[in-house]
Amino acid sequence: MLSEELGLEVEGPNPFRAALATFAAFLIVGIIPLAPFVIPGLPTSTRFLASAIATGVAFFGVGAAKGLVLGRSALRSGLETLLTGGTAAVIAFVVGALLRQAFGAS
Repeated sequence: MLSEELGLEVEGPNPFRAALATFAAFLIVGIIPLAPFVIPGLPTSTRFLASAIATGVAFFGVGAAKGLVLGRSALRSGLETLLTGGTAAVIAFVVGALLRQAFGAS
């Protein structure tokens, strides 16, 4: 009935394949902010900046891909994801800095 009247699929995607794809995406995108810290020869003073820039590019790329898949503007979707992820990253950084200052950890 659902497929005939509304054109909806009764059966969803394979849960194992969906989980595997999600895991792979987390691994691939999750390594991006960490990569500058393990690249030999990269000066210590530029590692954080390189990580921030690479993460921003990754946020934009994921958002743009989402926009393309959903048939929306890739630029707008990329910027929305960059803004959301960037805001979360700034909040996490500030909270970490405040906790370090409050508890004196180095």
